Amino acid sequence: MAMTLAEQFESGQVLGLDHNKLLELVNAGAIEQVTARGADGAWALTFAYHHKIYALTAIRSKELRRFARVDSVLSYLRDMGVSEFRVDVSGAEHAYNHSRRRPDLANAMRETHASAAEHKRWLEEALEAMDGQQTIPGDVVEARMAARRQRGA
Repeated sequence: MAMTLAEQFESGQVLGLDHNKLLELVNAGAIEQVTARGADGAWALTFAYHHKIYALTAIRSKELRRFARVDSVLSYLRDMGVSEFRVDVSGAEHAYNHSRRRPDLANAMRETHASAAEHKRWLEEALEAMDGQQTIPGDVVEARMAARRQRGA
């Protein structure tokens, strides 16, 4: 069975190249080929340079740089000035899955909806309790507010 990109990188078969060095090589026209490769549920970039394969690594951690979506890869390469690249989907078992689960955001959204529903119930009860009570006409409220503004100025 073929090794994954991560395994090739860890074993030293694929060398690491960070963004700054890659940008330098792209600007010099030294990169021979760029490939977006499916890698463990994400996308990674490899580059052919001097007949060796390099993988894009994170600047600080030096670990394999991963992109969640192909359009992120496209944007990254376009911003760098790369106009052509290959796509290797052989290791892309789930790299094209657009439904990334975010339980933290799902819980936050549930809490927000519950809070909004609770506020709506409170408001409806408050309005219902006011039925039949005397209200102040809008023009009277506007006149009072105008008078307050004049006193404050």
